[in-house]
Amino acid sequence: MNKYEVLGVVGEGAYGVVLRCRNRESGATVAVKKFKETDDDEIVRKTILREVKMLRALRHPNIVSLREAFRRKGKLYLVFEYMEKNLLEILEESPQGIPFNVARSYIWQLVLAVEFCHASDIVHRDIKPENLLINPPAPGQNGTNAGQLKLCDFGFARAMPKSGMKEEMTDYVATRWYRAPELLLGATDYDKTVDQWAIACILAEMLTGQPLFPGESDIDQLYIIQKALGPLTPTQSDIFFRNPRFAGLKFPDMSNPEGLPARFRRDRNLSSSVAFMESLLKIEPLRRTHGKACTCHTYFEGMEGWGSALPLGTTATALPTAAAPAPAAAAPTPAAAVEVEVEVEIERDSKLVAAPVDKDYAGGADEVQRRLLSDVLFSKVKTLFEKMDADGNGEITREEARAFWGKNFAKVNAQAMFNEVDDDNSGAVDFPEWVGFWENVIKSEYKEEDLIEEIEMIIEGGSWVDFDDNRTT
Repeated sequence: MNKYEVLGVVGEGAYGVVLRCRNRESGATVAVKKFKETDDDEIVRKTILREVKMLRALRHPNIVSLREAFRRKGKLYLVFEYMEKNLLEILEESPQGIPFNVARSYIWQLVLAVEFCHASDIVHRDIKPENLLINPPAPGQNGTNAGQLKLCDFGFARAMPKSGMKEEMTDYVATRWYRAPELLLGATDYDKTVDQWAIACILAEMLTGQPLFPGESDIDQLYIIQKALGPLTPTQSDIFFRNPRFAGLKFPDMSNPEGLPARFRRDRNLSSSVAFMESLLKIEPLRRTHGKACTCHTYFEGMEGWGSALPLGTTATALPTAAAPAPAAAAPTPAAAVEVEVEVEIERDSKLVAAPVDKDYAGGADEVQRRLLSDVLFSKVKTLFEKMDADGNGEITREEARAFWGKNFAKVNAQAMFNEVDDDNSGAVDFPEWVGFWENVIKSEYKEEDLIEEIEMIIEGGSWVDFDDNRTT
């Protein structure tokens, strides 16, 4: 933190504090998120890792930029570009709502950010006013200029399961008032449109100054939603009755919904806003407007980039796409393809399937049979080997290992690790020895998803023990 001068406290939460700081070298104002705990709290640690990896993968004008990450005295710091306010603060200053054009501009920018995430196969899962950062227009600018909005806080974000794969996802994510019905019910197989639901709730709140569905509990939230929009779908009702949290509870007849509050109907200027909200607020997720249909909606007609083929601020080469699902009987995924897949598939909630016994790696000069390592883990192990093998001769010498770890060599006990990997005491580690070492790690019941995260942190920054220390001045 020596390179930053603390100017004040922006906010404080369960995980830590956000500081407004000035870079002593450049003079730039930044926001520094300082976490209270890291190593001692596995949940906090995983949340931090997920946010760092997500923000490194997502670069967009309406997504907050992560400048750097470093560790000092047991605390982890993330450095972001500084934004003056968040949407919650603006709403608190405007209890009657904000102007129509300003709200439309903010929602347009939010839709662009969310569409970019979804095109990258990432769902945010915690869109709420506090997570929408705002830079108001500069003094003297036209009053219709709303300023810039950026989506932040990707601690709950995750990559969606690949097509054809079944994975359970966490149900308790978004803040209650912005949570879609399927999340309130405890579903674990929801899709990206949970973000669309939150967008509609935020638009309604911007226009009126009041939350659209202000439930006091999950059951109350479900009641308010159905009172306005109609009953749950048969599938959702089945989930409700099977959820022990709702045991003994039932809803009254919801077959005659009231629709959105009357205050939206009285103002003709809001007709396009209401139409857009209603297209997102569908009880059945499959009926919600999403993707390009959002950016092409008539509500945004006249906005820069409206109806365009790509989100504003991106190009065809910059826009990530999800990998196509492999056929059931396909050959093992090539290492290069696995690397691309892993960059998108940032979080895995379940263990990866180990490779079959007869599955060989058929890339490069090394033909190595792997018995216990999955495609994903094997790819990471190989990438780390190539990074440490500085001269590219297919062996890691003690000097190369020491050069890679730098001052962390002793801290992470790399000397003992090197001796353990070099099982023939030749003074150099070849690729079969390297793979054998990581297979032994898996045999010791180390969780594979944790091991992948550790290796990724080593590849990116040297060591979790001193996060990013060999790159941060």
